Amino acid sequence: MDLQRFAEERRFPATPRRRREARRRGSVARSADLSAAVVWLSGIALVQLSAGRAAETLGAFAVRAWSWRPDAADGSSLLALLGAGAEAGRAAVVPILAGAAAVALAAGVAQTGPAFVPGQLLPQWSRVNPLAGLGRLFSGRTLLELVKTLVKLAALGALAYGGVVRAVREMPVWLESGVGQAAESALRLSLSLLWEFGLVLLLVGAADWAYQRAVLERNLRMTREELREELRESEGDPELRARIRRRQREIARRRMLADVRLADVVVTNPTHYAVALRYRPGLEDAPVVLARGKGHLALRIRELAYRHGVTVMEDPPLAQALYAGTKVGQPIPIALYQAVARVLAYVWRLKGRVA
Repeated sequence: MDLQRFAEERRFPATPRRRREARRRGSVARSADLSAAVVWLSGIALVQLSAGRAAETLGAFAVRAWSWRPDAADGSSLLALLGAGAEAGRAAVVPILAGAAAVALAAGVAQTGPAFVPGQLLPQWSRVNPLAGLGRLFSGRTLLELVKTLVKLAALGALAYGGVVRAVREMPVWLESGVGQAAESALRLSLSLLWEFGLVLLLVGAADWAYQRAVLERNLRMTREELREELRESEGDPELRARIRRRQREIARRRMLADVRLADVVVTNPTHYAVALRYRPGLEDAPVVLARGKGHLALRIRELAYRHGVTVMEDPPLAQALYAGTKVGQPIPIALYQAVARVLAYVWRLKGRVA
């Protein structure tokens, strides 16, 4: 196995920091085809919803324009007619355009999230580089765009052919019906074709977005060395952090051993475990663990207890229970109150204190 190649493979998923940096650079999964499909479908829906009101507005203007006569010498009636036409066009078109723009914005945000990258607005000379352009011409992205274009053209051709076939079949019915009924049937057929083509665009856009997201995830994957470097930059050098932790443990151990002289009793196993306890009636609700250790540290606690005149008692079950269920600086658990109370009462009697 080539270990160097194994280490350089992008086997690890991107970290949150790498994803944030990619988003700041504008590297997000987005599909223009998906946005176009959503805008296309929403535009058709908006046209259908506002068709009645737009027809009334434009119809009223048509009646006014048809009845207009150029008999005013100052031309004010013509200006008023033009203004009414502009207002009718605005009332009919602006809601559709505004709705389509809002949908386009929502579709973009839904794909990428709220990401604004001013740097993307600046000119990038690599895009006008002939060699780079030639490389993009034979890239996988270009092949994908070609496939999408062929799919859309094929779908458009198939739908157009189907629409023509349906129109030819319904033509005798249209000829027998009135002009209004024929126009309504033709409009209904056209809208059906537009909806079907929009759904094809939606499928193509969804597949393109899934592909873009997969490519982005693949490009964001990290090698083992990149992952280590990022951890080193974000959290510091692992070796330095390990030395700091060792230093902190040494300081805590020294402080713990220094507190052994303040203990009332040291309960031992006799050599495997040692726990130093202190109890101040009226000041503390329960006995507190000043030091605990096993093996070499337990022997050190016993040596310090003998040096400072602290009573050492051998009680293997209690020593093991204290070591397993307590931490330094914390009171003992309630389950050990009775056993520890007997030990403290014995120690205090030895020292002449009242239990």
